[in-house]
Amino acid sequence: MVSGALLALRTDQTRAFLNSQLNSTKDLQSQSRKEGRGRASSKSKEKKMSWQTYVDDHLMCEIEGNHLGSAAIIGHDGSVWAQSASFPAFKPEEITAIMKDFEEPGSLAPTGLYLGGAKYMVIQGEPGAVIRGKKGPGGVTVKKTTAALIIGIYDEPMTPGQCNMIVERLGDYLIDQGL
Repeated sequence: MVSGALLALRTDQTRAFLNSQLNSTKDLQSQSRKEGRGRASSKSKEKKMSWQTYVDDHLMCEIEGNHLGSAAIIGHDGSVWAQSASFPAFKPEEITAIMKDFEEPGSLAPTGLYLGGAKYMVIQGEPGAVIRGKKGPGGVTVKKTTAALIIGIYDEPMTPGQCNMIVERLGDYLIDQGL
């Protein structure tokens, strides 16, 4: 397990980073409105500019010598906000099925969770909040926030608990921030 001091440091770094991103977003939106551009265009640019650093530096972070195999932050509509280089190309219907399971917990259990064409057996989760899947020596954790899905894919030697910790802590923080 990660030491308490390291987790506190990572949490403080996360909080500082996200607060700076929120301020940047507000600045971009304000500037965009002054320039007469629509909110959607500034929001789209913001996601591409600010979330990639977070995936690269925080979701793909080291924990006890291990890293996620891939990670992404994806909007509820299936739009990619940011992803690691190794995140699999997914089909829109895969994200639709994931969103349906958050609305109707258990809907993925009979068929499995598909992501990038890979099938994961759905295991314990938190109805409406977290979906966890297992595939061989690895798996996936999907955390739903107010506006996004935080997805982490792992393989051994990373453990399911390590993946859950990385993905769910970020998701919980984003929910606390209204994101």
